[in-house]
Amino acid sequence: MDYASVVISFVLSVLFYNIRQVKLTLSESANLVTREFLIFWEKARIPTRALPNCVKKLIDLYQAWRELQKNCKSHFQGPRKEF
Repeated sequence: MDYASVVISFVLSVLFYNIRQVKLTLSESANLVTREFLIFWEKARIPTRALPNCVKKLIDLYQAWRELQKNCKSHFQGPRKEF
């Protein structure tokens, strides 16, 4: 697993926690998570994009995950055929 996928999984886990446990909306949670991580990345002098662009990318990533979650159930509804 490379560094980028570890960071993405950690960011998504914080986003899911805020949505499910803290009961924030998607946009509120995305703004909060993005601001939290930008603080650390700016201190480490990691180049980042503007806040609205990061929030949009995080929301798009969440929507892609939701689409994958919905599609995995629809393909395996019936019993599998044996050969």
